[in-house]
Amino acid sequence: DIDEVRIYNRALTAAEITGDMNTSISSPDTVPPSAPGTLTATGGLGQIALAWGAATDNTVVARYNVHRGTSAGFTPSAANRIAQPTGTSFTDTGLSAGTYYYRVTAEDPAGNVGPPANEASAAAAADTTPPTVAISAPAAGATVSSSVTVTANASDNGSVAGVQFRLDGAALGAEDTSAPYSVSWDTFATANGPHTLTAVARDGAGNTTTSANVAVTVSNSGSVGLVGAWAFDEGTGTTTSDQSGRGNTGTLANATWVTTGKFNNALSFNGTNAWVTVVDAASLDLTTGMTLEAWVRPSVAGGWRTVAAKDMSGGLAYGLYSNTNGAFPGTEVSIGGTARSLNGTTALPVGSWSHVAVTYDGATLRLYVNGAQASQLAAAGSLATSTSPFHIGGNGSWGEWFNGSIDEVRLYSRALAAGEIQNDMVRSITPDTVAPTITARTPAPGSAGVNAGSSATVRFNELMASASFTSSTFLLKDASAAAVPATVTYDAASSTATLTPQAALTYGATYTVTVKGGAGGVTDLAGNPLAADSSWTFTTEASPPPILVVGSTANRFGTYLGELLANEGLNAYTTIDVAFVSPALLAQFDVVVLGETTLSPAQVTALTGWVNGGGNLIAMRPDKQLASLLGLTDAATTLANAYLQVATASGPGAGIVGSTIQFHGIADRYTLNGATAVATLYSSATTATANPAVTLRSVGASGGQAAAFTYDLARSVVYTRQGNPGWASQERDGVAGLRPDDMFYGARAGDVQPDWVDTNKIAIPQADEQQRLLANLITQMERDKLPMPRFWYLPRGEKAAVVMSGDDHSPTQAAGGTASNFDRFKALSPAGCSVSTWDCVRSTSYVYPNATLTNAQAGAYLADGFEVALHPLVSSCPTAAITADELGTYYDTQLASFQSKYTSLPAPVSSRTHCVFWPDWISNAKVELARGIRMDANYYHYPGPWIGARPGFLNGGGFPMRFADTDGTAIDVYQQNTNMTDESTTDYAASIASLLDNAVGANGYYGVFGANMHTDSAAPHPGAEAIVSAALARSVPVISYRQLLGWVDGRNASTIRGLSWSAGTLTFVTTVGAGATGLQTMLPVQGPAGTLTGITRGGTAVGYTVQTIKGIQYAFFTAETATYQATYA
Repeated sequence: DIDEVRIYNRALTAAEITGDMNTSISSPDTVPPSAPGTLTATGGLGQIALAWGAATDNTVVARYNVHRGTSAGFTPSAANRIAQPTGTSFTDTGLSAGTYYYRVTAEDPAGNVGPPANEASAAAAADTTPPTVAISAPAAGATVSSSVTVTANASDNGSVAGVQFRLDGAALGAEDTSAPYSVSWDTFATANGPHTLTAVARDGAGNTTTSANVAVTVSNSGSVGLVGAWAFDEGTGTTTSDQSGRGNTGTLANATWVTTGKFNNALSFNGTNAWVTVVDAASLDLTTGMTLEAWVRPSVAGGWRTVAAKDMSGGLAYGLYSNTNGAFPGTEVSIGGTARSLNGTTALPVGSWSHVAVTYDGATLRLYVNGAQASQLAAAGSLATSTSPFHIGGNGSWGEWFNGSIDEVRLYSRALAAGEIQNDMVRSITPDTVAPTITARTPAPGSAGVNAGSSATVRFNELMASASFTSSTFLLKDASAAAVPATVTYDAASSTATLTPQAALTYGATYTVTVKGGAGGVTDLAGNPLAADSSWTFTTEASPPPILVVGSTANRFGTYLGELLANEGLNAYTTIDVAFVSPALLAQFDVVVLGETTLSPAQVTALTGWVNGGGNLIAMRPDKQLASLLGLTDAATTLANAYLQVATASGPGAGIVGSTIQFHGIADRYTLNGATAVATLYSSATTATANPAVTLRSVGASGGQAAAFTYDLARSVVYTRQGNPGWASQERDGVAGLRPDDMFYGARAGDVQPDWVDTNKIAIPQADEQQRLLANLITQMERDKLPMPRFWYLPRGEKAAVVMSGDDHSPTQAAGGTASNFDRFKALSPAGCSVSTWDCVRSTSYVYPNATLTNAQAGAYLADGFEVALHPLVSSCPTAAITADELGTYYDTQLASFQSKYTSLPAPVSSRTHCVFWPDWISNAKVELARGIRMDANYYHYPGPWIGARPGFLNGGGFPMRFADTDGTAIDVYQQNTNMTDESTTDYAASIASLLDNAVGANGYYGVFGANMHTDSAAPHPGAEAIVSAALARSVPVISYRQLLGWVDGRNASTIRGLSWSAGTLTFVTTVGAGATGLQTMLPVQGPAGTLTGITRGGTAVGYTVQTIKGIQYAFFTAETATYQATYA
């Protein structure tokens, strides 16, 4: 039986409940209590103490009503009621001097009020003396954490009515009305740092006194509101500590320790019965807000996979999932008595670390994946609480278990903002006390001949605090120790800081770069400073080289022009910002290559005067103020992403391809007004315009010349090589997976546009041919001053090389054939061959961290000149972009596993991701750079139905060049095109023959041709066999990506400086960089005084051969670190 059910919207007192027990709902209690017993009043200082006898009632007395009057015989009423105590005494405080009268009535739970007791009166004496009070704990200057008891001593000439504690002026808890006076302070709710405690004592007369300030410092090992923090770094034992300071220790059941955590160690969960149990505690019962976050690495996909949850009867108070029935991460939180669910939109990858978090702020439930909000749901109400445990790795309500590794679990009693979650992502719970280290510096310590326009860079082994990089912590000083004005920036993606001088450095001067360490120095995200100052020196080139590249901070493609010159071997240049252009600066140079930029009238005047005085100007999409100098008339229209045709009959166009080729970006249309057209704009591959693409004009009587590219050549080269930036992160080619070729493929379903690369032109290295036109212009324009030496592209005059590779997907997707294929390449190599001179057939194999290739095998093959490197796996051909941080997590996890297995190998320096995954324009290159990977093989001749039967250059370039960011900033990672793949090439023999014959034959389409012939299976691979056979038949080297990187770095580190022309003799100094074995110098046969007659090195004659390269005759000879003289007559 059930009877008398009542529901209230408030909490009843015990007396009220007793009253309900003794009264019927249908028959209300109407009997009032009796009058209280005798009432007495006793006066004191500013107060009067009352006492009376208990009243009686047919149920229970719920409370007493105390009434006060200022004259005898007053009538009790609500207006003069001053208190409703439940006991039989009360002290009326804060009274002025005088006599007061009192009556007391009793009231039962039904609201029946009985007759009053007798009237009593007493006099309150005047009290103007305040109490005394002092805080007794904590001590002044103390550092406090966790829960602290604040105590005070108080006294008064009468009585102390209460003590109110205050924190930074705000009430700390309720007033304590009885001695000893204290309050419990939860310092987790207070920000770390200095704070002030006070105590306010109140006496019976209402007098108050505030204690002296007590200064303390709060220092907790976590953010405000952190109630649980489990780092799983113990590595052994059956418990894991809570580093929040709350004492919420976890107990392991069937979970195992692993050393491959996101940070340090982690726990592995078996998906069936493994979890960590944290017993219920008040700190885990969240009510108004929450954040639950963790790093997870799932081992399987599918199913309900609990990361962490607080159980409750019939469900979860709050929980976080790595996977739900929707195949996405999600959360379930009980809000306002209702279970609210929220899912993400993308499945977490198997085998890689992802960060998941859920927050609730009282109004909105949010789910975050890798620091980015994935979804949200409006929801209002309090969070449910329970006495059930908090579990990590499973839940007790439905038995949903996590399978994989979990690390860095944090629980907060408030909602974190996105930025706070992102901060937690990059910091371990276990305090990081290890100082950061520097992994790379430029210019290199002790280097000489450094470009006077160089910036200084420093790369670190971990993420750094960007705010710690200032002009005081990263500085450049000249030989007199004066600081060089500079701007300092930090790029988190590559963990690289850059110092850019605000003026050109002095030639022939020594500079010191310093990165400050120790107190006040640069720090990592945990605040650890670099252990000590790091300083190094470099010396600028002794004198200005002939060529000046002028760039702009507003358009960094101008500075990228230096990459074009370096690729063409025109090493004798320096780079400067347009802001520093002046007549005095220009007077030091023969040739200025001017990037696209806006000029001031003064700069236009300076350039005009310099050209009239004999200077040679080549301007990219020039400021229209230069039109008259260039011999052009503005047509006031433009042409974008079209074609040009070079005039090849004579002049700088001789030797360049004669068919139309593409340019990318915007070209301004001009008509000729004194200039000669070197190339003409075409609106299509076959339709000429009346407007020039490249022009040349002779200026003045001193031999000055002015040339113009009516488009930005640097931008065009970058876009030609890297694709359409507007198509980045788009799946366009209809083959699942984001790849580089998606940025070239036009016929996307629902968005059909022209292909970014005209497949009819794919056999032509279109970017290279335009760079070579620039090189011809410089060479011919400079011929009246001196013959411009340059470096050849490959060792020993080679016109082509093959960079061989294969992807090995063992053990999960293939048996593994790296060893077999490497052995086959050794067998195919000429007897007695030399690896260092590229005589041996060598290759790279990109493998998974757990490939079947053993560590011992890998070490032996490394010693024999092969390369084994990581094949990063994001997932099976992802179709959605991910952030750079997410991509970096995949690399970090797999690099750690790779290096753990392959201890005999150095850190990888080249890479190709599985499915050649390329999530956006540049993130992959930045992620690689931050991890020391500087040769990328992801640009892929693909897919087969589109270009598989068309051998050539998807990216328009035959040689590795540095990537560029969207603003034109060079990224120190080389893009090497993969021209042949066993996933797209339809005829191996025909493809390699076409590529190599075009390179070594009359077309001069020189290049290093990438091949990916998978090493999944044992040799022989038909594609590899055909490629090696064709290469050996043409004496073309077959090398690895590591060999290629060593060569490119060495060539780019080599220099040509100290050029001077006198009486028919050219003097110059070459320095050969490490790794550039077989480097050859090219010297134009024609000079100001006629034809080359001889070359000497240190007075000894040097032999040379003569070749015509792109229409210009050059003498080829082996470069050495030495001074050369060449005579012309």
